[in-house]
This record gives sequence, structure tokens and C-alpha cells, in this order.
Amino acid sequence: KLQPCNPGFIDGRDAILLADKNANNGANELLIWEAFAGRGLGFQAVQGNTDDRSDGIENFEIPPYLKTELKIEKLAESTIENGQELTYTLIARNKTSQVIQNIILLDTLSPLVSLVSGSFNCGTVENNILRMELDSISSEDSFICSFRVIPNFSNGSTSVWQDNIENGEGDWKKENNGSTVGGWNIVTTNSGDKTWFVKNEEVSTDLDLIHDFDLDGIDNPVLFFNHWINSEDGWDGGVVELKGVDDNWVDAQNYFTENGYNGSIAENPASAISGREAFTGNAGGFVQSQLDLSSFSGQSISVRFKFASDGVASADGWYIKDLRLMDVVSLENSLYATYGSGRSGKVAISTIVNETQVNSDETLKTNTFLIYPNPSEDKVTITSKNDRSFKITLTDINGKIMISKTANRSATLLVNDYATGVYMLNIQLDGESVNHKLLIK
Repeated sequence: KLQPCNPGFIDGRDAILLADKNANNGANELLIWEAFAGRGLGFQAVQGNTDDRSDGIENFEIPPYLKTELKIEKLAESTIENGQELTYTLIARNKTSQVIQNIILLDTLSPLVSLVSGSFNCGTVENNILRMELDSISSEDSFICSFRVIPNFSNGSTSVWQDNIENGEGDWKKENNGSTVGGWNIVTTNSGDKTWFVKNEEVSTDLDLIHDFDLDGIDNPVLFFNHWINSEDGWDGGVVELKGVDDNWVDAQNYFTENGYNGSIAENPASAISGREAFTGNAGGFVQSQLDLSSFSGQSISVRFKFASDGVASADGWYIKDLRLMDVVSLENSLYATYGSGRSGKVAISTIVNETQVNSDETLKTNTFLIYPNPSEDKVTITSKNDRSFKITLTDINGKIMISKTANRSATLLVNDYATGVYMLNIQLDGESVNHKLLIK
């Protein structure tokens, strides 16, 4: 499943490396490369045509990073709610056959996050810079460090447009491009969800599903969509294309930031997407892909989902549902490393920060209290539905107490001097305690 149809030796090598990455987190990468490189299938080997035994180029070298480089990684959730804890995991791996010495790792935190107290125990912290110093990392060994931060943005990501396909075709456009059978239609999945679907027909097809978007006033537009490809692997599949003000369709391959194309289509004159990277084969279920459309900000654009078959064999097809266009706020973070004799490396990671969920009527209703407005810019009123006194404690995301008071029936909290962000409001009544998120703008 990890190699294309009609594979060559290089395809097989790469599939084994990918299988080791998926199953063992790449623990055997150096061993695998050494085995293949010793037989001429090294880092710069060329496979050539899989039907020709004489056009390959042998190479006996392993990748450079397995010789001298420290491999650094940074892991985190791709999406988080504003004010929610985010865990970063830093990894420095020595996959070479030598000891790597004099290692310094630097991680500079954004001023829009707070480091959770006590969560970082791997080094020192000064001026929002996390510093980790290591004498050495042995061959095939790793250094791993995790810590937690809390994003405290004034505003999170906002939804601009969404379509769960429950209300029909709407303003979607369908084009069959001369195909005499098949086409995009709305169907119901076994779970009861509505989804766009195009069947992988046993005839040559070129079938488009198109939607237009006005990105005026949207600073960082990102399109999310859930989909499941189940097509004849390597021969039939789907691509996504974009068209901006220049009125030319371009492949969206370089715009994917999560779950981009999983394969390629073989050279085939009967296919409308011959030789292109694509979604193909069976993904095994719905996955969410992301398209970064920020380079089209301010423009009117079109997004086209194109499915093509070559007419040799049939399969299930392509399902697309739950589409969302969001104006995204991102938390960016980078890990820098220096090691050895002047060597260095850098890795970056981005997490989407969503708006904190609050009631749309700006009134938080509990069984005993009304808390309004929420979000607030200057003051918050807490009204009890009975005559008993209650205690209020307002803390920031680090647990620092900002307000603590006792009130009868009603209380007003002045918050106009507080920094924007998420706060926790604790209310105690008759020995019971409840907590609510309060957003100050």
C-alpha cells in the first residue's frame, strides 16, 4: 500500500523507509539506508523507467543528515482554543553512527503565550527564551523535552463560511467536461451525513466541482475540507485547483498545509490528470485537509475539485464534506539548534488558535447565575437568582488572583484595566464551586 503500481527498486526502498517511520518512528532508518546504499540504491540513486533494466544510476551514499546532522523536531496540536493549554514536544535525534557533541537548543516563546509554571524542566528560561544545553547525544539516541504554554490572543480564528452539504447544492457548480456518464452528486453516508460524491466509473471521465469565494477583508484565509478518496490506485484520482485574478487554474499542491496529495497518477493519455500528484487509492476513511489561501487574500477566487478516471477499472470514488473557510490566527514557534563544530539547524511549527467558545447572546446562563456580557471590554455583571451571598474569584491564565470578593444577589467586576485574553471566573455558593471562562477584549 505504500508503493505505487509497477514499482521499481527505489519505490520499494522508499516504501520500507516509510513503513519504518509509521510503525517505529524511524528507529531503523540508518540501518535501512546502509543496507540499500551497500547495494547501489543510495541517497542519489536514480531508478529510471521501471520497465527498463539499463537506465538506472547506482549510488552508494546514505543521506547527509545520517552522517553528521542532528535531526530536530517539534511537535504540537495543529489546532487549539484560545486560552487552552498547548503541549510542545522537542526532539533532538542522533541518527548518525557518531557521537554528536556541544548541543544547544533554543526555543523563543511568542509574547502572546504564557509558559505554564513548572512544566519546563529541561533547562533555563530567560526573557521568554528556553535554553537547553547537552554535552552530547550518542548514536541512535535522542533527547526529548515537553512543556506547556497557554495562548492569550485578543482574538482567535473566526469562521467566514461553512457548508455541511445539509442544505443542498446551493451555489456550487458542476462541470462534466464532455464526460458522458457520472458526475458530482450529494449522497448520504452510513452515519447519516450529507456529502458530495463522484463515482470512479469504468469509463474515461473528467468531472469538476467548483465554488467561488470572495476573500476581500480576510487576512489569512484557510480552507478546510473532509474527504475520502477510494479510487483505482495510481490511475484514477482527484486534484484540487485554484483560480485567482489572473484567471488561470493552478494546482493546489503547494498550498496544502495538512494532508496534501497522497500519491501520483501514472502517465496515461486517457487521464485528464496524467502524471500529476493527486489523491488516489483508498485513504481508509475521512481525513481533513487544509489549504492556505493567504496569498489570495483580498481577491475573488475559485476552488475546483477535479476527479478523473481513465476507463480501465472502476472503484468507489471521492467523498467531500464539511467544508469551512476561516480567517486564521496562528501561533508560530521555532526551535534552533547548534552543535558540533559550527553546525546548526532550525524547525518551525504552526498551531491554529480558534476563538474561545462563548454564548452568542453574550449572556452566560447557569442554574443559579447570569454572567454578562461575555466577552466584555469594561465590566462584567454577575446576578444571582436567589438572595444568598456568594463568593467570586477571578484569575488569569497563570492562576494569579485578580479579584476576590463576596456579594449579595448581584456584583459588578471592573475589568477595563486588564489585559485582553481568557480568564477563569470561580463562583462559590453553599459550599459548591463552579468555573466559567471569561473573555476580556
